[in-house]
Amino acid sequence: MGRAEGWGEPLELNDGDAATPVELRTSYKILKDAGCVPAEVEAIRELAALREELAALEPDTPAWRGKQAQIQQKTLNLALQLKRLRNGS
Repeated sequence: MGRAEGWGEPLELNDGDAATPVELRTSYKILKDAGCVPAEVEAIRELAALREELAALEPDTPAWRGKQAQIQQKTLNLALQLKRLRNGS
C-alpha cells in the first residue's frame, strides 16, 4: 500500500487570506478585528440553526415543511452569494 502524495511533508497552514479575493481582504480584516463575521459566515450559522430547528420538528407537518422551505431558500441564497464572491462580481 502506497502513501498519499505529500505524506510526511509539512502542512501549509494559512489564515485563509490567500483564498480571499484581493479586493475583500482589507475589509474582511477590519471586520475580523472588530469581532464581526462576513455575511456568508453568518448565513452558514443561520443555516445550522435552522437545521437544528428542523430536526426538532415532527416530519411532514406544515411547520416542518415551512422550515424546510426556509432552509432551501437560505441555501440557494448562500450558494449564489458564494458564487458571486468566487467570480469577483
